Amino acid sequence: MIHNHRKKPLQISIKRIHNQRKKPLKISIKRILNVKKGNQWKAINKKLDQQSQNS
Repeated sequence: MIHNHRKKPLQISIKRIHNQRKKPLKISIKRILNVKKGNQWKAINKKLDQQSQNS
């Protein structure tokens, strides 16, 4: 279920967050981008951890 949720277009989640928070749209877009960056870093760190454990 979570997997399918992630595949939805970004605009839908921006709208959803915007409606929930009633904050300026720019802030929620920034938040989404930061979360995405954070997820990328987590994935990279996981890979690095696995490599260092293997060696």
